[in-house]
Amino acid sequence: MKNDYLAEFLPRRIGVPSDSNIEELLFCFEIVIAAKLPQSYTEFIKYYQSTIVFELDVCFHPLNATPWDKKDGTQDLELLYGIIHSDQNLHNAYKTYATRMPSSIIPIGEASGGNLICLDVSNEHNCQVYFWDHENECLITGSNKTDYNNLYLIAETFPDFLSRLQTKVGNTDKSGDGIVGVWLSDDL
Repeated sequence: MKNDYLAEFLPRRIGVPSDSNIEELLFCFEIVIAAKLPQSYTEFIKYYQSTIVFELDVCFHPLNATPWDKKDGTQDLELLYGIIHSDQNLHNAYKTYATRMPSSIIPIGEASGGNLICLDVSNEHNCQVYFWDHENECLITGSNKTDYNNLYLIAETFPDFLSRLQTKVGNTDKSGDGIVGVWLSDDL
């Protein structure tokens, strides 16, 4: 997996990459979740470290349809969690949602509308990516906590998920200069 896969989406880190030992932070997180993260995902986390938002509007085509798909079959991606200490990171997201999801599911990002992008860590070598629909949240019960009724498979692996990312289409520039759209803040 190439490290700069997200470069075309103009990723912006929330927080500053840390002097913390990223390997140690990942090791501690794996202890907390009682599972080993896939190598492709740990490489991604080691590279970006921080939670990422995007300067461009980013969406993805899920493998399977979800109730939140747009007419063109895409979903919006708001951010991907990083490992370094901040309000929005893997640790805090896991603490927030651990009792609200099957035990092998960890949140790794946010989609629009309060929904989440999640990784199934039950199999280190084939960690599928799911869309978690918060509107249809299920009561997670039983010793295995395995209710997947509000989870939709969106990619077979983390690299597959990354390959499904694209910029939103709609503000097509007719001049042919390659600019898809421009957004200016009212604060300017």
